[in-house]
Amino acid sequence: MIFENPRITGVMVNYYFHCKRQLWLFANHIEMEHNSELVLLGKILSASFYRDKDKELQIDNVIAIDWFEFEDGIIHEVKNQIRLVRDIFGR
Repeated sequence: MIFENPRITGVMVNYYFHCKRQLWLFANHIEMEHNSELVLLGKILSASFYRDKDKELQIDNVIAIDWFEFEDGIIHEVKNQIRLVRDIFGR
């Protein structure tokens, strides 16, 4: 199989830990999230509650970080599901 864009994105890493099927769909350009009410809710919450943060820092146009605290070196990623935290950290 030849990939058009073999770059691994932050979304792909997220999907790898969260749902392998969702990763496969995303890698094959089958995306449904633009119709998701949860995605819309996340955008509204981000715009409302994190206005004072430097948001969505882009790294190589591949990874988007929700916000970064330069003085502390802390990367923040806002999610609404505890399952994702358990998938990543095993807690």
